Amino acid sequence: MTIGQVSPSRLKVTFNTINPSGVSIAWAVRFNPEAFPGSDHITARRVSTTTWELEVTASDRAILASGGTNRNPVTREGPFSMPFKTIVTSPPGS
Repeated sequence: MTIGQVSPSRLKVTFNTINPSGVSIAWAVRFNPEAFPGSDHITARRVSTTTWELEVTASDRAILASGGTNRNPVTREGPFSMPFKTIVTSPPGS
């Protein structure tokens, strides 16, 4: 991606929680309409050689999924509106 370029992009954010029984549950917020129908792409902008701006509007949808192991298949919890805007910066030379 060149500086100044804007591109529709996929995003996966993963995290774990512990349920009341003490079992760890893997979660993922997915913006990937090809693999998770009902979700949308995010908008990624390359701001500099080390900085990207990621944006999701109120009309964009993510799929919340849980599970994803051989014993616990992925469960799609449904689409959600998750608007946000964030800057991602990597250290120079990385």
